[in-house]
Amino acid sequence: GLTCALLARCSPRPLFLRWAYLLCKKLVEQSNRNPHVSGFYKVLTQCMILLQRYDYFGHAREQPAACPSPEQHSSDSPEQPAEPAPAFSEVQACVAMLQRFLRLCASRCHEYK
Repeated sequence: GLTCALLARCSPRPLFLRWAYLLCKKLVEQSNRNPHVSGFYKVLTQCMILLQRYDYFGHAREQPAACPSPEQHSSDSPEQPAEPAPAFSEVQACVAMLQRFLRLCASRCHEYK
């Protein structure tokens, strides 16, 4: 209820993306320890919705770019500083962790049929 609503409405993008992997990891750990507590699944679902909205998972498909050379930076164009993208390896690790977790959840659901 309230946690999911706050997470969906009050999530500052840069801060959320910086802590996304750790938050998802802790939620997965807690839901594995307490598989019958639906609140962990609900919060993790909201996190994944926000990560998809912020194109976090899109970074897993991209190869890390090489550092731009000083010549590529133009001092003539005043640009806003870009948000730092999540580390490529961190995004891949998060995707792999969530895939394993979702497979585990699917196997648990299959056991109860």
